[in-house]
Amino acid sequence: MPVLRPRYALLLAVLPMVLRVGPVTAGERTFLFTGADVVQMIDEFNADALAHSASLDGAVKLRQGAVAIAGKTCPSLALHIERRATRLRVLDGPERAAVLAARRPNAKLGAVLAEMGGATWSPPGSGRTRRSSWSTQSMPIGTTAFASDGFATGIGGLAANDVDGSFAVGLELAAQADPTAASELVLAVTTELPRRTLKSKPKRNECYLVAPAHASDIQALEDLLASTSIPEPSATSLATLLVRAESWLDKNRPDRAALLVHRFSVRVAKLSASDLPADAAEALLTTALKAAEALSF
Repeated sequence: MPVLRPRYALLLAVLPMVLRVGPVTAGERTFLFTGADVVQMIDEFNADALAHSASLDGAVKLRQGAVAIAGKTCPSLALHIERRATRLRVLDGPERAAVLAARRPNAKLGAVLAEMGGATWSPPGSGRTRRSSWSTQSMPIGTTAFASDGFATGIGGLAANDVDGSFAVGLELAAQADPTAASELVLAVTTELPRRTLKSKPKRNECYLVAPAHASDIQALEDLLASTSIPEPSATSLATLLVRAESWLDKNRPDRAALLVHRFSVRVAKLSASDLPADAAEALLTTALKAAEALSF
């Protein structure tokens, strides 16, 4: 038997810890977000917007060191550690962002987010969180939201190392030409500065952005497996495990589905280097870990 690389051994050690599971709605694509994702997505969006500013009809500007798009800024949490994110919303497309951004729809903002690939999905979405002092928030149709119970429990720049899954979102997305590609989700992040006095109002900012996200579910594993070259009979054996996992999920037994995802991971890790290149094995194992984690919500 080949010796497991340390990173694979770590993944297999972690997977059994996330098998305490809850319900998942069949047919949804599931996405996970961490505290680190919230910090990173703002900076990556700002950089992407600046890189494509020439093609965005002058909608992108720099305002006091922050990137402004159609009048809406996205201050960096990493650079401004006094600022914290206190609400995260996943929107059903650029048009929703345009409506929420102003009293009258900010058509220019919606056009920019659409130009940057913002995806649409069919409401309603679903949301679950296990982040301490955060909860799902009742919002109008087309919006899946999470909110902290105050500034003190918001996500700040120091959360850049917070990689535990905090938020799970279920969305009905249209099929993509490349099923293994990331979905460009439209999000709104509310950030706040600390109050100057106990009686003063919080200074809030609404950031609207597009963030690439890979699904974290069994379907994502199936799509990745189908695009990976694995010799028989290993390929069929692995595919059968995922079909069985989907069957248990359809029966509302995510616990049994998660056990089969774990078994899938063990078999992937045991494949020899000649059967499966290290980078392909790592991609499958990472996706399996996220799928198991999503099943635990």
